[in-house]
Amino acid sequence: VISGSEVVKEKWTRSRTPYEPSMSFSHKLWMVSLPVSYFEEPNPFRIQNADEYDMKVMRWAKDWTNRVPYTLVRGMVFQDGERMTQLCAYEDIVKLPGSYWVDTTRTEKSECTIHIHPFEGKDPNNQLMEVTTRQSSFNPKAKGVNYIRLNGFTIEQVGNGFPRSGKGALSNFGGSHWIIENNVLRKINSVAIEIGARTDEHLDEGSREMLEAVSGRNIVRNNTIYDCGTGGIQGMINVENLIEDNHIYNLGWQEAEFYYETAAIKILYTRNCLVRRNHIHDIEAAMGIWLDANNVNSRVTQNLLYNVSCNFGGIFMEVSTRANLVDNNLVWNCGKNGIYQHDHDSLYVVHNLVGHSKENGIMTKITPGRRKDDRFTTAAHNKILYNVLVDNSRPFSYIDSLTTVSDYNMVALPENRNETFDWQSWQKAGFDKNSKIAKVSGEFNPSNLVFELEVKGAYPWVDRLPYITEDFLGRKYDTQHIFPGALKGGKSEIIQLSEYFKK
Repeated sequence: VISGSEVVKEKWTRSRTPYEPSMSFSHKLWMVSLPVSYFEEPNPFRIQNADEYDMKVMRWAKDWTNRVPYTLVRGMVFQDGERMTQLCAYEDIVKLPGSYWVDTTRTEKSECTIHIHPFEGKDPNNQLMEVTTRQSSFNPKAKGVNYIRLNGFTIEQVGNGFPRSGKGALSNFGGSHWIIENNVLRKINSVAIEIGARTDEHLDEGSREMLEAVSGRNIVRNNTIYDCGTGGIQGMINVENLIEDNHIYNLGWQEAEFYYETAAIKILYTRNCLVRRNHIHDIEAAMGIWLDANNVNSRVTQNLLYNVSCNFGGIFMEVSTRANLVDNNLVWNCGKNGIYQHDHDSLYVVHNLVGHSKENGIMTKITPGRRKDDRFTTAAHNKILYNVLVDNSRPFSYIDSLTTVSDYNMVALPENRNETFDWQSWQKAGFDKNSKIAKVSGEFNPSNLVFELEVKGAYPWVDRLPYITEDFLGRKYDTQHIFPGALKGGKSEIIQLSEYFKK
């Protein structure tokens, strides 16, 4: 076990208000001052999650400068191993058991003072109280250390900052040919694993091509990641990375979605990357899988995603001009959209099964006025083929009716949908001439990972694409004519997904 925290050995006393130090605000509250000896590196209780320095490289997030949760400090507090909630005002913690506030005033003897409202009103002197004293638990001193295998660790309780300058609790610091496998990462303030070539945009120099030549070729597999504030696996500039068989859940409690660096898996500037067979669920204020900016020849396939609550999509592909592939994924109960892309050309979305999206099963969109590589962005020449869409509020929403090809999909419209989807008008616009409206029922039980699909009536056969050799579960196709969707069996399937996905 590699921990970023230390046990508090100092005595907790009744809290005195920082405004009238001689007075107690409430007998529910306690306080402790942490001496300098706790911190061998910069104190995470004195550094904001993302300050003005961080926001300068993120023009899209400038409106969130000097606002919560970015102004909260990186340090975390744990009572008997349970993460406490940081609040931005001292007077608020009296309202919430299990919360804390940090007075960052420094004295000769103290680095900071932590005020807490313990769970169940317990005396913290009789509890195991821990505080994060480090911003990373595994991070090379020198950048570009290569050929490292990290296997079988538990990494926890790390007070790291938000990307772009904050590092992952486990960071390869721009190294190449790492294997990160069979680890547990949990109770992290921000991101669990960082694998990108560029780790601080203020400091890192060199072109994408130069950084790709000395980084990447990493494998991140079979890890369990949960209870992280903003993200699971992230990195900027990724070449030939493989991210597979990871179980990522219960993320996003920082509620930092609107600085747009939050996801269970978010990798940027990908080239020849493969993201497959990951089990992602119960994500809040963050995307499930997000490939962002100038992606080339990368593939998102055979992933299971459900209960992802965000403003874009369970799978999100963004602002790229080269071909990328999203295929054979099961995406269930995501809001707003199941599979979403904006400003992406030449994206293939094929053989996915998307159900119960709050707005759209599959959506393409253009961001007005956005420029990329000296041109206005488009969402052109995309192909949405052979998907099965079940009870989404709307099955599709496309921005480009001239170059988008959408066809041979099978759609079940919800009977009680609030927004009318006019299938005839949709076809007159040039979409889905050969697609079918069908009676499809799909049920998914997250508690035991049983998925059941049943199709009644006509079921269109489709010609197998040359790059589709197996279905969502890895079952090989042995015929040229196959069913649409992500399941080889087609009409009726009852599947125990725990046999295929890490739980």
